[in-house]
Amino acid sequence: GTFMFLGAGLIWMVSNISGLSLAQLALEFTTASGSQADMFMSSAQAVELTREFAGKTAFTLAALGLLAFGGLISWSQAVPRWLGWLAVVGGVLTLFIWYDAAAALHRIGGTGYLLWLLFTGVWLLLRGTLKVQ
Repeated sequence: GTFMFLGAGLIWMVSNISGLSLAQLALEFTTASGSQADMFMSSAQAVELTREFAGKTAFTLAALGLLAFGGLISWSQAVPRWLGWLAVVGGVLTLFIWYDAAAALHRIGGTGYLLWLLFTGVWLLLRGTLKVQ
C-alpha cells in the first residue's frame, strides 16, 4: 500500500508538470500563427494525453493503496473497523476514474479518500491504535 501511494505521488507530479506545460503552450499558442500555431496545438494535444493518462494512473495506484490499507485496517482492527471499510469503498469508487460515464462515482470515491485520511489522522492523533487481544 505504501509503495502504491508513493508511486501515485510521483505520477501525480508528472501530471501536474504536464498541466503547467499546457498552460505555457496555451500562452505561446495565442501569439503564434500558421505552422507555428499548428505545432503548438499538436504539442498541446500530446501533453494533454500524457497529463490525462498520468492522472488516471496515479488515481488508480492511490485507489489500490487505499484498498490495501482499508483491508488491513478492517482485518487488524488497529483503528475502528468502519475506517477500513470506508477506505475499501472509497478505493473501489476511485477506480471508476477510467470511465467517463461514472465520473460522479470517482468524485464520491475521492471524497471518501479525503474523509478516510481526515478521520484516520484525527483518530491516530487523539487515541492512537487500539489494543487487539
